[in-house]
Amino acid sequence: MSFCKEFNAKTAGFLPEVPVPVMITAFKDKSFEWKMRTPPTSYFVKKAAGVSSGGGRPGHGITAAISLKHVYHIAKLKQQDEGSHHIPLMSMCKSVIGAAKSMGIEVIR
Repeated sequence: MSFCKEFNAKTAGFLPEVPVPVMITAFKDKSFEWKMRTPPTSYFVKKAAGVSSGGGRPGHGITAAISLKHVYHIAKLKQQDEGSHHIPLMSMCKSVIGAAKSMGIEVIR
């Protein structure tokens, strides 16, 4: 029950439709530890493109487009996740571009 109260308190400022990944570690003494992460890259890409879902056949058609500025801002947000601080921003941007391509969303300059 304490998890629900803590979770609700920490996520009170989030919009209801935002997916919030949570990593829970349970210990033998019935205590737990949990960490919130940033929403998935696909959520940010769809939000930036203004679409509700990606393309049905990626690589065969373009559903929408996002700019490199969007890619940069998404990569900066994703770099805040625990364990991602050591990854160069350029690599994070390439990852975001790959996610966008796999969703049928074009990245324009």
